[in-house]
Amino acid sequence: MTWTGFTGSPGYTNLHFLDPNDEPSQTVLDNVTVRCRAFFEAFKGYLPLSARIDYPNALQRYDTGTGELEAELAIASQTVTAGTGTGNFSSATGACVSWSTVGIVNGRKVRGRTFIVPMSAGSYDTDGTLTSAALTAINTGATGLVAPTIDLPLAVWARPTPGGSDGAAYDVTTYKVRDRTAVLRSRRD
Repeated sequence: MTWTGFTGSPGYTNLHFLDPNDEPSQTVLDNVTVRCRAFFEAFKGYLPLSARIDYPNALQRYDTGTGELEAELAIASQTVTAGTGTGNFSSATGACVSWSTVGIVNGRKVRGRTFIVPMSAGSYDTDGTLTSAALTAINTGATGLVAPTIDLPLAVWARPTPGGSDGAAYDVTTYKVRDRTAVLRSRRD
């Protein structure tokens, strides 16, 4: 997903899904894109008015072990998610969802993060943490993204070491949204 409409954009959110089969059906692929959009739609009221999230028209399939791109699979187009939150905002702060798995690769637990940045002024409490309403909205979106379904499970991919074939992906088993702000840094800062 591509985020635009604020200083420092574009931003990108990459989500990974495990496919137990070589060729998922078109219905399964389209269901995944609907779940992705539902994730962002759940908290769009906390994204700035200028922010928008565009969805791809193809999913990329990678060899988990090597990281090599194997195919691009066409998917149904999704409508843009536009922020509806009001007030001032910081382009570098927001929230973070931490994804956990049972996987261990090279002696480290396989975990991932999705940053939700930026968020509008109404997302923050007077002490600088997230409001309970913003936390609820993000948790609602995350629950829908990891809920057991008939399509592909959300996963965290541990990329292979340079030149290696030791990459691995594991289903997300739990997630956590902490009641504190996250700062997203990049080379554009």
